[in-house]
This record gives sequence, C-alpha cells and structure tokens, in this order.
Amino acid sequence: MKIQKPFFRNALKNIFKNKIQFITVVILLFISSLVLTMCYSATSRINRSYENFISEKNSNLHDFVVDLSSTSYVSSEANEDKINFNKISNSDIRDSLIMDYIVNKLANSEYSIDIDRVETRNFTLSSNKNIKAIGLNPEQKVDKFIVNKGMSLETWKTYSRATNNLTLKWVYLDERFAKQNNIKINDIVRLEDDTYGSSVLVKNSENKDKEFDEIIKQYENQDINMWIDKTQYNSNSWFQVVGFGNSSDYITPIINAQNPLPDYNKECLAYVNPLNFGIDYKYYETIFSNNEYDFKNYTNTKIWYTDNEILNFERLRVLSESDKEIYFVGDIKNNNKAESIKYINNILTNMEFSKDIGLKSNFINSLNPDKSVATLLGDDNYKMSSRTNTFPIVVLLFNIVSYGLMAVILGIGLIILITQLKMQIEKAFGQMGVLISLGYKKMQLILSNSLYPLLITLTGGILGYILGLTFQWLIVILFKKFFAINIEPFSFDWKSCLMSIIGMFIFLEAVTLITCFVMFSKNTTLEMINFEQRSATNKFNLFFKKIFTRGSKKFNLKFAGAILSGSLLKLLAVFSALFVSSTMITIAVIVPNMLNENKKYMYYGDEYDNKVSYYSPMYNSPLSFYKTYNPDASQEDYDSLSASDKINKLINNQTSAKFYTPSNDLGELNNMTYKSFDIDYLKNKDLKLQNGSELLVSSLTGSLWPDLYKYVKQSWLEDKKTFMDVLFDNVKSKEQINDLENLRLFYLKYRNTIGLNLKKDGYFDTQSSFLEKLSEDGGKDNDMITKEEFKNYANYSGSIFIEKNGRIRNDDNYEYSLYDYIDNDMRWLSDAVSICGPIYNWIVAYFRNNLQQSFLQGIYTNMPSNVREIIFREFNKEKGNFNLGFGITPFNNDKEELGTYLNSVINNVGFKVFGINQNGLQKLYNKKNEDIKNLLTEENSIIINETLAKNLNIEVGQTIDVDHIVEYLKKDDKELAIDSWKTDKMDAYDSNKYTSAKNLYKSNVLNQNDNPKGWENTELNQDDTVDPKEKNLVYYSKIDLNSDNKVSPTNMAKQIKDGHIKKANKIISNNYKVVGIANQYGNAKAWIDNQKAIEQAQFEKTKPLLFSLFIKEWLNPQGTVSTDDNFFIQKIKGYEKQNNKNNYESNYKNFVEWTNSNDNYKKYLKLFESEYPMFNYKSSNDSRFTDYSLGVSSIQRYGDYSVFGLKGGKTLTPTEQSYAALSQSSITDAWTRNAVNDVLNRINSTLTTMITIFLMIVMLIGLIVILLTINSVIFKNQKIIAMMKILGYNKTYIMRLFIGIYVPSAVFGSCLGFLAGWFILKSALLSATDSILLPYNFYIWYLVVGVLGTLALYLLSVIISWSALKKVNMLIAVQGG
Repeated sequence: MKIQKPFFRNALKNIFKNKIQFITVVILLFISSLVLTMCYSATSRINRSYENFISEKNSNLHDFVVDLSSTSYVSSEANEDKINFNKISNSDIRDSLIMDYIVNKLANSEYSIDIDRVETRNFTLSSNKNIKAIGLNPEQKVDKFIVNKGMSLETWKTYSRATNNLTLKWVYLDERFAKQNNIKINDIVRLEDDTYGSSVLVKNSENKDKEFDEIIKQYENQDINMWIDKTQYNSNSWFQVVGFGNSSDYITPIINAQNPLPDYNKECLAYVNPLNFGIDYKYYETIFSNNEYDFKNYTNTKIWYTDNEILNFERLRVLSESDKEIYFVGDIKNNNKAESIKYINNILTNMEFSKDIGLKSNFINSLNPDKSVATLLGDDNYKMSSRTNTFPIVVLLFNIVSYGLMAVILGIGLIILITQLKMQIEKAFGQMGVLISLGYKKMQLILSNSLYPLLITLTGGILGYILGLTFQWLIVILFKKFFAINIEPFSFDWKSCLMSIIGMFIFLEAVTLITCFVMFSKNTTLEMINFEQRSATNKFNLFFKKIFTRGSKKFNLKFAGAILSGSLLKLLAVFSALFVSSTMITIAVIVPNMLNENKKYMYYGDEYDNKVSYYSPMYNSPLSFYKTYNPDASQEDYDSLSASDKINKLINNQTSAKFYTPSNDLGELNNMTYKSFDIDYLKNKDLKLQNGSELLVSSLTGSLWPDLYKYVKQSWLEDKKTFMDVLFDNVKSKEQINDLENLRLFYLKYRNTIGLNLKKDGYFDTQSSFLEKLSEDGGKDNDMITKEEFKNYANYSGSIFIEKNGRIRNDDNYEYSLYDYIDNDMRWLSDAVSICGPIYNWIVAYFRNNLQQSFLQGIYTNMPSNVREIIFREFNKEKGNFNLGFGITPFNNDKEELGTYLNSVINNVGFKVFGINQNGLQKLYNKKNEDIKNLLTEENSIIINETLAKNLNIEVGQTIDVDHIVEYLKKDDKELAIDSWKTDKMDAYDSNKYTSAKNLYKSNVLNQNDNPKGWENTELNQDDTVDPKEKNLVYYSKIDLNSDNKVSPTNMAKQIKDGHIKKANKIISNNYKVVGIANQYGNAKAWIDNQKAIEQAQFEKTKPLLFSLFIKEWLNPQGTVSTDDNFFIQKIKGYEKQNNKNNYESNYKNFVEWTNSNDNYKKYLKLFESEYPMFNYKSSNDSRFTDYSLGVSSIQRYGDYSVFGLKGGKTLTPTEQSYAALSQSSITDAWTRNAVNDVLNRINSTLTTMITIFLMIVMLIGLIVILLTINSVIFKNQKIIAMMKILGYNKTYIMRLFIGIYVPSAVFGSCLGFLAGWFILKSALLSATDSILLPYNFYIWYLVVGVLGTLALYLLSVIISWSALKKVNMLIAVQGG
C-alpha cells in the first residue's frame, strides 16, 4: 500500500487538473443517485401501500365491473309463476336482485363469485365544490371501505343496526379533501347548498342567523343526532364527520367522466348510509318470505330493496339521473379470470346460457350490442375504468421516465468518465511507460486510477442518496395529490442504499478498471514511452478528414476540418444533446398549443352557453312528450284572455308556467299530467278538496305530506279529546311518552319551515305587527285545546303567543327531551302539558285539515336541499319565480333552441346525432372557417365532427350506414302499436262547455266514476272484474280506501308492476351522405336536419295522435276570436266529426295541407307545433340555467302521472301489492361552457407543468453535455490554442475555429430533433385515436421556436465556454503542455 500511495497522490492531482470535467461527472452522478433514490424509495413505498390496500384482507379490489347503465332488459318470464323478475317495476332493485340471484346460483361452483352493488350521487355546491356521495355498505365484500382515521367500521355497523340509526347523519370523507379544506373529525359538513350557505364546512356558512355560531360552538363536540333535531337547522342535509377513509374502486378518485383529473381542493368523496339514497340492505327472506325467486341457502342472504317507507329516509336527492351512478363490482374465486368473465358475460347477455341457472332473461347493450356488460379489471371498455387503471399505468410510466432519465444521465456521466480517464491516462502514458520499464507492474498503475470512481461516489453518490431519501416525499406528495391511497410511513430501505451507493461504486469502479486495462493492453511499454510523438491519425479519422477538407482551399476551413476529424465522438455528443433537446422543446411547444386548440375546437361552433339533454320521449307513449313554457313571459291569468290572445301567445312563445296551473281543487291532483305549481299556487290559501269528506281530506293530507302522520298520531289530530285524555293523565302520558316526544320533534323540525306566514282564518288573534296569539276559545272548528280546558285539566294558563316568523314565543325549553322530565313525578304532568299542549295547538292551527300547508310542506320537504333553498328564497319574495312542473320544461325562443338527438352507432362506435335548425344557435365550421350547416338541406345529408371522421376514416362524399337507437314501449314481447291508442274518451270541456288544453287532464277523483275519461289503449285490456267503462282506460284512477294513497293504481301501473309493459330499444338504420366535416373535436358526434332527426326518432308517427287532442281543445275556446281564428275553429270542428283512430292520420294530413295552402293559415300549424313540440335537448344562451334556477321538472316515462305512477304505493286487497315510484327528473345530462372550460384549463395546466419540468431537466443535461464537450475540445487543444495566441490570432477567430466547427452539427441536430418531436407526438396521438382525439396542426412558428430555441441553448453554451478559452495560458506552448 505504501508503494501505491504515490500513484494515488499523482492520480488525485491529475483528477483536479480539469476541474470542470470532474465537477460535471460529480453533478451527473449526484443527479443519477438522487433520481434513483427518490424514485426507488418512493415508488417502493407507494407500491407496497397500494398492494396492501387492494389486498383481499383490506379493500379487496374488484376483478370485474358490471355496468348496466346503457342496457335494455329482455325477458321471457312473463308467463312464469316462479322466477319472474319482470314483476319488479323498479329497474334498480330488479337489476340488483338479478345479480344476487346469479351469485346465489353460482355459489360453490367453478364459477363462484361475489358481487356488491355501488350507488353514488353527485352534488355541486355553489362554492365550486363537487361532492360524490357514495353509499357505504359495511358488509361489502368487494372494494370494501377502509377507515384510515376515526370511527371503526365495526362501530358504524353496530349503530346502523340500531333502532335509532345514528349513522344517517354521519359521514366519512376523503382525508386529502379534508386537509385541503381544514375539515376535522367531528366537524359538521353539508353535501348540498342550503339556506345558510354553500361552504362544505358548516361553521363557515355565508348566511348565518344570529344564533348560528353560538349553537354550532355549543354542540361542536357532541353527536349531531343529539342536538340537530332541537334546532332550526334540522331540515338541512348536514352530516358529522366521524372519520376518514377510502375504497379501492376509487384509487383514482374521478367523480365523473367530465372531470378526468382529480382535484382534492374541489372534489370530495363522501361515504354515507345508503338510506340517504332511499335504499336499504335487507334480508331476502323478510322481503320475499315465500322465496319467490328460488334462492338456495338464503337464510343469511341480503339484498338491496326500497319501498315508500324506505324512500321517506331519502335526504340526498339528485335533479338529474346523470348525477346518479350505479354499478356492480365482483370478485372471481378461481384463478382463470378470463374464462370466468366470459362465462359471466354469457350469463348476463345470452339467454341460452342464462337458462342454465334458471334465469330467463338477459341484458343487451343498447348502444353497442357487441360490447361486454361485465369487464375485467384493466379493461378500458368500462367507461370509468380510469379510476382503477390510472394508478398502475402512471406508476409504470413514472418508472420508465424516471429510470430512463437516470439511465441517460448516468450514460452521459460514463461517457465523460471514460473520456476523462482516457485523456488522463494518455497524458501520463509516457511517465507510466518509464515506471513499467523500471519494474513497476501494470496492475499497480491501473489500480491507481480506482481513486476516481471512489471520489465521485463519495461526493456525488452519497450526497445524492441522502438528498434522495430526504426529498422522496415530493414524489409521495405528487402521488397523493391524484390517488386515494394511504401511503405507509417512511422506513430506511437497504436495497436503495446498496443500489445507490455501493452498487454505483462497484459499477463505476468496474468501468474505470476495464477502461484502464484496455488502454494498457493495447500499447507496449515502448509505445507508452513514445505516446506523445505517435500520430493520432488512423484510417477512420483520415477518411473523415478528407470529407471535411475536400474542396477547401482556405487555411481556416482545412484546419477546422482536421480538428473536427479528430473529434468525431464530441461531434456526436453535440448532435445527440441538441437532437434530444430539440425533440423535447418541440413537444413542449406543440402540446400546450394543441391543448389550447382542443379547448377551442371541442365546442367550436356551439354558439350557446349551456346545453340540456332530456330523456327522450317514446313515440308510442304519447304522454312521454314534453310541453314548454317561457319563464320570462308575463305572469297573467290565461283563463281571462280571449281565444285569439291565447293563440298568439302560444305561437309566439309568450305563455308562462301559469298556463299549466291547475285549479284550486286538489282532487284533480291525482292526475299531474302537464301541470305546473308556481310560488303563487304554493301560497294559495284557497286550496280545497271539492266534495271531499273529512276522512278524504285527512287521507289526502297523509298522501301529500307523510311526515305529518309519521310524527303526529292521526287520531290525535282528528279528535282533540283523544289527545287530551293522554296529555292530562299522569299515567297515560308516561305510557305514551314516545308519541308525545315525536310531537315535540315535529315542532322542532317545522318551526322554521316555509309558509308559516300563511295562517288559517279563525285560529290567530293579532296582538301587534310582530306578535299574534293562538285563539283561546278552540279556534274556528273548536279543534284546539281551549284556555278553559287547559285550566280545568292542568292548571295551565293556555296563552300561546306566536312570533312573526311563526315560532311559539319562548320555546327554548322545547329543545329538551321529555325523557329529561319523566323521573320527576311532582312536575311531570305540568312540564308535559306546558310543552306538548302549545305544540299541539300550534300544529292544529297551522296544519290540521289545511290542504294548502300539506301540499306546500309535502313538496318542499321532498325537494333536494339546494332546490329547497331556491324555493325558500323565492317564496319569501313578493313576486317569487319558481315552478315545479310535471312533463313541462322552460323554453325562451329568444335565447334558446329545441332539437332532437339520436343515440347512434357506426361500426361499434357510439355517438350522438343532433338534429339542428338552419337558423339556430349551432354553427358548423370547416377548416376553412366556413359555416357548412346549409349543406344539410340535401336529402339524407349528415355532417360529422373531426373525432368521428378520424376514428372511422370517413371522408366528405362518403355514404355511411348509421344505426339509430330508438326507445319505445313494449307489451310483453311485442311493440305497443301506436294505433292502439284512442282519444275517444277524452274531452277538453269545462263546466261551462268551453274547451282548453287544461281540461284534457282535469278530472276530480271524487266525481268521475259515472263517466270516466282519459286515454284508451286497445292492447292494454284489463280483466273482466273491472267495470266495462274503465276497461280500456290506461291512466284512470279512482277512490280506493284500501290503498295507502286512498286512490287506486292505474291500468298502466298494474301493467308495469306485472312486467307486461316495459321500455325497449330498436335500431332504425339510415344511409347518409357525408356532406362536410366540422372542425370540432371532443366526443364523437354528428348533425342532421332537425326534421330528419324527428323522423328517425319516429316522432312523426305520434303527431296524428296528438293532433286528435289538439282538435278537442280548440272546439270551443272561451273568449272572442278574430275572423281568421274563427275560420280555424270551424275547420277544427269539421275534423272533430271524424276524429277517431281510423282518421287520425288523414285529419292531420289534411290539416297540414290546409295550413300550407295559405300564408295566413301557416300560423295554425305553428300553433300545433308550439303546443306539442318534438324535442329531447335544448341549447341555451341563458346563463341562468333556467332548468334549475327557475324551476324543476319531473316526468314519468310511461306517461302515468297519477299518484301511483309518480310516487308508488301499496294496495291491501285482495292481497298486498307494492308499486314502485317511477317519477324522475327530466334531465339526463347538462353542461355549461364555464364548467367545461374550468376542467380543460386544469388538465392543460397540469400537463403543461409536467412537460415544462421534464423539458428543464433535459435542457439542463443538454447544456452540461455541450459545455463539457466544448471544454474538452479546448482542454485537448490548449497547446495549439496557446501557440495561436502567441502568433497573434484573436480570440474570436480561435473560437470560430475550435467551437464554431460544431455549428452544422448543432443545426442538423436541432432540425432532426424537431422532426422527431413532431412524428413522436403524431404517432402517440394516432395510437390513442380510439380513446382521445386532439387537433394536430402544423404551424411554421413551431419550427421557428423548436429549432431556434435549441440553437439558443447551444449559443448559451458557447458564451459560457468563452471564459474557458480566454483562460488558456500562452505559456503552455513553451511548457510542453
């Protein structure tokens, strides 16, 4: 070792001779070690956390997903007595039960599986927070919820089984969202907007009342269930955070397809009790005690179920079905996943296979029959597969990029290391040759160079490792920003230590020794001694020297060529660095601009602010079509207008929702078809039940507002003596304390409700402008407890004062439970009377036999929280504007446009075809920026967007065959014929024999038995037990005291319940000529003329039938008419004489011909089209988004707007029968431009940031390589440079000779790099065409920025190297270098 020391000392001296190269190698090694340590340590932690999280013992990530959202249910079970899923009219429950049936039948077989149902609902707060509420099933086996902090799932499960289910007001949140929004365990949060604000954290509410902060502070550490019902906030959808956690199906927490990039600041996963969705997990045998569906070993089997009672718990309601998501996750028990998923798909979609397990039904994908219903984990065919697919793909790409980057950096470091070693050894070859000749061994000299890798490892390697461990949290934070995985704590990793330090040292040492060994082996001792005198020219160099100097007569060109021929590796290094830099700069320049163009062209030509898609009407279901009103039209009494005024207002879209307002007779509300309830109607104190007994009033009250009798015993309300017998008796009051407690809770829940300013006459005595007193003599009907009765029975004063807001004065003590008083025998009765007595009188004064309040409270409490807020705000205005409609939607033709869309398929590619009008809001620009919409006037013409064109390689002029998916009603296995409908038993007459559209569906349930009216259908016959007058009536309902609704179910409701009537899809094919390609990207779509769309949707078939109604309503309109209008009415009367189903088509045809015969008559065709519009989507420039802000609309797809058709119910005789609630929102999808732009901006910003970071790294490496190459050239030729300085050559000339020689290589590398970047991006986009298509256009400035930007990098290197050239000392020329 002593002999070796001088060699080490000399090697150390040689290392520091060229400090720039040494520092460069150290930096590169440091970066390599840093990247390796950070990536390996972080990804190891992340992967271990992921594998642990998705493991079977924890969340148990699903093997497959079943998505039935785009399927139709086909069954041959109609005549089966046993397994008849058709009898379940609620499709959600039916689908869930079928999944349970499949699991049950496959149990213990080779295809044994577990399946769990997942339901979610999306809510958007005005504070720009998006909440995805997920039903939490603590018994779930697949994609189980895992608690990270807070209450254990077992505790939740225990409470959920209790009679008083406290979990209804509890919630688990995603911890990342909670941290971003400063939410802690026990905090109270809201998932919907309400009266008090839109912030997620309730204590940060914007609209606090005076008691708000005090109450929230007072109860901040108490269970919400213990105090919320005592306060005025009990009607709000507030939840208490009991913990944080996640489930494996939301590893990437994407809340919907429109927001593909998670944002923990704005998007939250909230896990709640599914009862908040109106669905419960119940034992199969408690629902189907006779095992109607032939389950085996079903004792412990649970199923998802709902009925009217369960629906009463629904607090989290959505306005649009697009905000609801239901899917099934499954676990395959065997190892052959591919074979199992194939079998499961066959069971679900092939009736021949499903028969093997006794299932006589199957599902068909409506939009693409060839598409699988069940998809394996990782299959992109599932529309939300990115929730689970993204994480492994990102980890893989991250590893490829990071380790690839590390390999590049390390490779450059190795090249520099080898180059420096080679130069260092060559400089010392003469000395080493002499030492060998003196007897030293070559190995001793080789080993002396081993100090170099040791030194750079000790400096760059160890420092990189330490900092890599320190900063690995940056990668962890990056992953936590996008993925919902609880990352395990940091622990020291010996593997990363071995790889980063020891492994790297061994590798570099081996490279060093091999390099030295090769160089020593190639030369003899004599050659080493004379190495400096040896010519470096060889045949290879000589070849390139001739190329570089050929034809050059000038000295400087010949000299530069000679220098360049000896620096080929350096030339290649410069070329490579600039090539890679140019490639990356090109990508970094193009991608942001491409993303911005995508944002521009995704909706290019859509000259509107928002678009709403509605559930499409079914052409053979006439009441599935919508009617419209103008929310900005004057609010006037249309009954007082003349007939001609009505005609003009209908034609000009100047009818408000009041046109559809029903009469004050609530008996007519058993048929809600095309009815609207505005704020004035909700305030109407004159609502009554014409010819109704008190029993019917009471029954109707319970139907309209179930909450009343849920809290208050009906017998107490009907007879105050019954209540007094309990309240004034010490023993009975204690025995029935629970009923009295419910009375108290009812008051607390409704003391701050809407409409308490509307008071019944005869029950209130005004004291002042701020105070009233309940009548002390029992009220108008003597149904309140009088002052004397209070005094006689309980020695209570009986004076009950009511404040202006409707609350009982000094009601603070009502917030304490009656159970707090029951043990005090001395005071129990007086306390009970002083609390429950005033509350009883308050309830009677406001709500007993008050149909106006029952109607108002029933509607108000059943609305989603954010809608309740709007109703509350508008109700308290003098002229509030909000409408609750049934089958009607807002439309203002000054700002909006109606159209018809069709779900369509070409070659298994699903897309929408939109019908548009020539003068509408939709523009279609081609790449020349020309509006080509006018080309749609050609017969069977279609314009497609760029996405569809590129996906299917379609060109202009090509003929394409498009399959349109049209929904219709099916009776058993046959299409319900359009001509089976009859309007013979419908009339539009009122009591004064005037006709109007209102009267078509105006019939009192109490007085229509003698002459029942309504739609008839000859294919929907009822059995012989039905009155012949009612036999063919489809939507007829009458009084039935044996049903919970006190009315009978309609024929349609029965047909749906028994599975005879259901929705189905059929394909309507049509050949189109592609007349243009719109310069629009995003989702695949196409456009045709709107009239053509109406025809393809089969809506034209319905017009004659609807025209038969039009005839009836204009036979004798009330009010004066103009001459033309009178002629129109006479024409209508002529059609009425032959208005039967055999003449519907001829009547309509003749009417159209008549209106086209004279310009003055055309307005009557417009009148018909205005009253019976054909549409299923609306484009709007009204930024108010009136379908939500000014009203909500409910529909019933089967056209049954009776009580049973809308809210379901039960009949008790001859056997108990349950009917599903089939009312739903009319909206299927809605978007606003601002919301879409926000999402696109976030995606663009994230991608641009990532590319910029990567670009900076690549450019830094490129700069280092170029600097090192130039400095290496200067170092190698410093003797020549010094001599040239002595001879008087200026520095600029020398720079041009030695550094300028690489300019051609730099230019070539930059240009080639640009081409590489361009084609890499193009190839990547082509390979992803099936999933995404972005606008990819060439602009000359791409080339300018890409190439000149790279050359600027080279120029920067030259400028930095100028100082190294200046430092070359002229003494080197005479020192011998």
